[in-house]
Amino acid sequence: MEKIKESGLQKIAESTLPDQLQLVRANLLGRKGELTDILKSVGQAAPELRKALGQAANEVKQILSDAVEKRGEELLNSLSAFEGEADITVPGTVPFRGGLHPVTQMCYDL
Repeated sequence: MEKIKESGLQKIAESTLPDQLQLVRANLLGRKGELTDILKSVGQAAPELRKALGQAANEVKQILSDAVEKRGEELLNSLSAFEGEADITVPGTVPFRGGLHPVTQMCYDL
């Protein structure tokens, strides 16, 4: 469990793009992830080990989920909405003024 936790936290920290982070999350916590396989195998473990194994797996899952969420927020806050330089001299779009004639609007509504 510690090995999965440490490698997972390292992979999360190394992610530099949101897409990479989602891929790491899927590999760790997804339907076919490493931790999900362990949680599925808890039922086959010895009865005296099930409780400890389940608690440890859920604790690691919560730690990794929190780390993914925190890193995702950091990445979104650090990324720019624009790719490259923004040209502030380009004129904006003119908003549409006016509306449809009431008879035309009624025809569209019908």
